[in-house]
Amino acid sequence: MKMLKSVFALIGFLIMPLTMTQCKTTKSDLQEPPFKTTEVYFKQWIAGVQGGGSGIDLYVPITDMSDAIQLQKAFFKAKVAPLNLTEGNVFVAHFQTDLNNERDMTLHGDALEEVVNTPTVAEIFPFPLNANEAGISYKENGILKYTKLTNIIQKESIPRPSAPPRGDINKG
Repeated sequence: MKMLKSVFALIGFLIMPLTMTQCKTTKSDLQEPPFKTTEVYFKQWIAGVQGGGSGIDLYVPITDMSDAIQLQKAFFKAKVAPLNLTEGNVFVAHFQTDLNNERDMTLHGDALEEVVNTPTVAEIFPFPLNANEAGISYKENGILKYTKLTNIIQKESIPRPSAPPRGDINKG
């Protein structure tokens, strides 16, 4: 009986580390990008009217990319946004920030209606990023891959009419 307990304990200790591992992407999963970029930069903006919102626009100019590549999402400053092609082979990701947003603080009187009023869940990039780095997810021949862009610079903020910006957008 004592031997049987020892066998079960040994099996338990062998299985426990396997159940505690997470399916997380590792640094070795980072791919050398199959496209070339020129100067990657971002601009911050804030609406000139109260409650008009604020954000960060990340610009990723691509100079050489095959048709087998589809850029998916950008991960920057703890935010995630889809990458959209604009003119001149420049992809842009628009990240919303909390500064200058209207606050919806109205609660519903019916508890069942209030239950569906849930906050959004943040998506996290699977690698640590420094302040001047962005992560990019892309599909190559249908396979999801990741790369990291470094040395991202900040360019002058985008002015929005009606009022001067107030506050620090990096706090949002």
